[in-house]
Amino acid sequence: MHPWFQRAMGSAIVALLAIESQAQPLSLASVFGDRMVLQRDAPVRIWGNVTPAQKVVVSLADKSAEAVADAEGKWQVELPPLPLGKPLELSIRCGQEALAVHDVLMGDLWLCSGQSNMQFTFGEAIDNASVLEKVAADASLRLLMIPKAAAEKPADSFKGSWTGKDLKAINSFAAVGIYFAATLREHDPDLRDVPIGLIDSSFGGTRVEGWIPSAKLAPFKADDLHDSMFGIKPTQLYNAMIAPLAGMRIKGVLWYQGESNTAQATLYPDLLRTMIGQWREDFRDPVLPFYLVQLANYPEPWETYSFAWLRDAQAKVAKEDEHVHLAVAIDTPDGYDLHPRHKSQLGDRLARLAARYAYGKEIVAEGPRFRSATADGDAMCVLFDVGSSPLLLKEELVDGFDLAGEDGVYYSALASRVDDQTLRVSSDRVRSPRTLRYAWRANPAATVFNRDGLPAEPFRTDSAPESPMCEVQQMRPARRVITPNYSARIEADGRLASLMVNGQELLNTDEGGGFLPMGAWGARPLLNCHEVGPNCVRYFDRGAAITYSFTNDETHIEIDNDTNEPLTTRLLLSRLAELLGKAEPGKAISFARDRSGITIEGADAAEQLFGVIYQVKTEVKPHEKRELILRPTVSTSK
Repeated sequence: MHPWFQRAMGSAIVALLAIESQAQPLSLASVFGDRMVLQRDAPVRIWGNVTPAQKVVVSLADKSAEAVADAEGKWQVELPPLPLGKPLELSIRCGQEALAVHDVLMGDLWLCSGQSNMQFTFGEAIDNASVLEKVAADASLRLLMIPKAAAEKPADSFKGSWTGKDLKAINSFAAVGIYFAATLREHDPDLRDVPIGLIDSSFGGTRVEGWIPSAKLAPFKADDLHDSMFGIKPTQLYNAMIAPLAGMRIKGVLWYQGESNTAQATLYPDLLRTMIGQWREDFRDPVLPFYLVQLANYPEPWETYSFAWLRDAQAKVAKEDEHVHLAVAIDTPDGYDLHPRHKSQLGDRLARLAARYAYGKEIVAEGPRFRSATADGDAMCVLFDVGSSPLLLKEELVDGFDLAGEDGVYYSALASRVDDQTLRVSSDRVRSPRTLRYAWRANPAATVFNRDGLPAEPFRTDSAPESPMCEVQQMRPARRVITPNYSARIEADGRLASLMVNGQELLNTDEGGGFLPMGAWGARPLLNCHEVGPNCVRYFDRGAAITYSFTNDETHIEIDNDTNEPLTTRLLLSRLAELLGKAEPGKAISFARDRSGITIEGADAAEQLFGVIYQVKTEVKPHEKRELILRPTVSTSK
């Protein structure tokens, strides 16, 4: 055989082996699947993987397109826009290989993202029964849950599938998103026959920089960027939970995040603008609308963190971008909870904004908007844009305002209504007011609404830079229990925060200590309270209840789980409490602290955390009850 022919044959064999080594079956990106929704009236991009250099043909309805896979085996096609219509089948072919995606609907696709308040599930929300029935019957509402993950590099896949008319999927989905979809159809009847797809890409405890790719974070100082909870680095959430969606067309984004960035409110606008710009690139829409939930009222417990200034940062981004809109949440009814459980209120406000700005409906979508404030002797006249919905005050004179004179020191002020769009604000501490603030606290009084029940956004007329704030917070009262042999205290959220015997504390009294039920992201507050009797009190929400009954010698704790998921409770002992003997399943567990002690009956287990504190855990199965008995004792230990 001639040498040149041998060389040619060798090169051909090497090439064939290289192709075989790169061979991979025809596949679709994870976001495409049965029962999915594609954005109507917009170019449709479909992509996936196959052996390099292979031709792929994609068909949907009467449209088709083809592409050749690149050197890495990636392929992508773009189909012309398609309108509403009957369910379709998406067909993908490559040689003898073929894939099909069934029951594809053309409709409107919404991305729900953010941290724990977006992750907060529909099953955890208050008063969801009537909506659940309606949503479960809606065959044109489809859901996709992106698994919570972090990644070092941009991912192109995830494990998840589209669902429809699935009660478990609905209850596990973002409550804000479910309520948004349900009320959007009410505010815009033209959407009743339009399929709606919701993608839940949320992760609790995350900072905004986690949702931005590394290249776009390069201009920021490294010291200004921080990890999210659970050690998640900046960019890693974007890589795992947004990058696999890049290339889709969507109708808009619902964004509920900011609590974790409240220590750096000044930097937040730049970070949020950067994220918005990147996502608009990813979803191929330079005017992609974002609907932000402004942080709710909450008496912040952390030093250097400021909810008031972060709200200001969110409002700043919304004011400067005509395609960013703000849903005000300053009046949530359970404002002592970092995770407000009345998500229907927020879903409705987001739906109003979408109906008005995404669909062009003439609907009242926002509360009164501050226009100007002018000095009027010893008062200030505040003018609002009210549109077709005039001002409404809860009372003739309302608080929630602060006035300052030339010295810039603010004092509480009262407001009265002048006409449908004007208030007069005054304070006996400020004779010549110069600047004014409204709802400028962590947990302010929200008193200005319109007749449609929508609140005015917090605002200020000064231009002072962000600075730490000193404010007096109004807290809900605790309940004190006194018996001949011990004393106890129950906080307003249902937490048994103290149990004292012989003058010694047996429970851990740190924030989050004592006895309490647990949720997905920490303590589960039970903010509804009912005095059952002189020695019995019950704390509850829609799905869980804790009933405390006290006698001279014992505390009985009944735990009632009326949900479809297990409910875990924990009891943290004082750091000075020591375990007596062993904690065995089904047996009483005893602890001692010098001259006092406690025996706990009915718990599952006890474990020591970090070698310094004991935790007693109890799990209550769905739709069952458990009882714990705490029996304070005089200790015999030395």
